Amino acid sequence: MKPAQLLMRLMGAVLVGSIPAGAWAGEPELKLDRVWLEAGGFFDGSRADSSQYGNLAARLGWEPSAHWEVKLGARVDGYWQTGELDFTAAELDYTENFVRYRSNGTRVTVGTQKVIWGRADVAPPTDRLSRVDASRFFLDDLADRRRAVPGVRLEHYFTPEVKADFFGVPFFDPAVLSDEDSVWYPVNRQAGRIIFAKPLPGFDYLVRNGSFGEDDTGAGGAGLRLTFGGSGIDYGVSVQRARHSLPYYRLDSVIVGRLQGGASPVGALADVTGDTFTEIHPYSWVGGGEIELDAGGATWRAEAAYLSDIPLTSRDLDYFTSDGVDWMAGVEFFPGDGDTRATLQVTGHQVFTDRPIVDLGDYYAVNGELEHTFGHGSWRAGLRFNLGLNVRDVYVNPQLTYVGLAPHEIYVGAHFFSGDDDTGGGFHADDDLAVLGWQVRY
Repeated sequence: MKPAQLLMRLMGAVLVGSIPAGAWAGEPELKLDRVWLEAGGFFDGSRADSSQYGNLAARLGWEPSAHWEVKLGARVDGYWQTGELDFTAAELDYTENFVRYRSNGTRVTVGTQKVIWGRADVAPPTDRLSRVDASRFFLDDLADRRRAVPGVRLEHYFTPEVKADFFGVPFFDPAVLSDEDSVWYPVNRQAGRIIFAKPLPGFDYLVRNGSFGEDDTGAGGAGLRLTFGGSGIDYGVSVQRARHSLPYYRLDSVIVGRLQGGASPVGALADVTGDTFTEIHPYSWVGGGEIELDAGGATWRAEAAYLSDIPLTSRDLDYFTSDGVDWMAGVEFFPGDGDTRATLQVTGHQVFTDRPIVDLGDYYAVNGELEHTFGHGSWRAGLRFNLGLNVRDVYVNPQLTYVGLAPHEIYVGAHFFSGDDDTGGGFHADDDLAVLGWQVRY
C-alpha cells in the first residue's frame, strides 16, 4: 500500500472518531458492487492467444445520521494472458474509502473517491484530477476507465442550480497500468515501440534494450469547478493544477546528448548506467469550460480545456513542454421509436509548437456509441467507435448483451484496431480481440 492510500485512510479514521457516539444510529451494510468475468481470444498476429479478466468489488457503508456517511471499499482484479506473452496476475486495490459530512447545502468528503469532471462520454477534456485505469486500454466505458483517488472534496450548493466544487489531491497515485507482459501495456518491448510515439531509426533499439524507471512522488494537485443550471441549459468553468495521470516516457538527457553527438544507439546506451526512460507525470495548469443544453429533442454538449506544460519530445529527442488545447462537441439523441440511443462526438487535441515532434501532435476524431434495445427490453445491441479524421486511427467495438436476467448481463463482442504507427489504433493493430463475458452489478 502506498503512503498516500494509508494516510488517507488514517485521516478517515480520525474523522470517524470525531462523530458523536450517540449519532451512530444506522446499521452498517455490506454489499457487492460487481462481479465480472470475461474470456477473450486474439485474432492471428497478436503477441498473445487469449486474455481472461475477472473483477470483484465490494463495499461496506454506514449512514449513521442525516449528516454523516462512511464508506469502505476494495476490489480485486485478475488477469490471465496466454501465448507468446504469458502472465497471470491478481491485484488488490482500494475503491471509495471516505468519511463524508453534509449539512445545509455543503458536503465535505475526505478519503479515496472517484471524481469525474466534464460532460464528454469518452475522454472529458476537463477531467484532469482522476486516476486513469489503463489496465485494459480502451476496452471499457469511461466509468470503468477511472479509479478512486486519495483526496479532499468540498462541495457547496449556493442554490439548487449553482454549485462550487473543490477537489484537492494531496498525494499522487498514478494511472493503473497493465502488467508489462500484457498486450495492453503502453510499451511494446518486442517491437521497440511506445504508444503515441512515431518510430525513429535507432529509437526501437533503446526501447527494446533500455531500462524504465518511475518518478511519481509528490502531490496530485487541486481544482475548483463552478457549475450553473436551469432552463434546459447547464454550464460550468474550472481551473486546475493537475499532474498527468498517464505516464510520459522521457528519454535520459545523457543518452540524448550522446546521440546528438553522433554516437550510435548501442554506444549511447552502453555509456549510461541510469534508466534509459523515466515515467514522469508533469504538472499542467488547466482552464476549462463546458456546456450542455436540451434542444430539438436532443442533448447537445461542448467542452474545452486549455493546458500548459504538455510533455513532448522533439525529432532530435530533446524533451520540452508546450501549451495546447483539448476540446469536444457532441450530441445525444433517440432516433425512431426511442429504443435506439445515439451519442456522437467530434474531439480535438492540439499542441502549440512548430518543432517537429515524435509524439502524436494535432489529432481530430469522431467517436460515439449506438445502442438499440429489442426483444421486449431483454437484448441490447451496441457499437462503440473512434475514427481519426486527420490521421488513420480506427477502433470499433460491436457488442450484443442479454439483460433479461437483471441484474445479470451476458455479452459477446469484439474489439478491432487499425491505424498509423503513432495512434492507439495503430499501436494495437495486431490485437483484435473477441470476448464473451458475464457481469452482475448491485
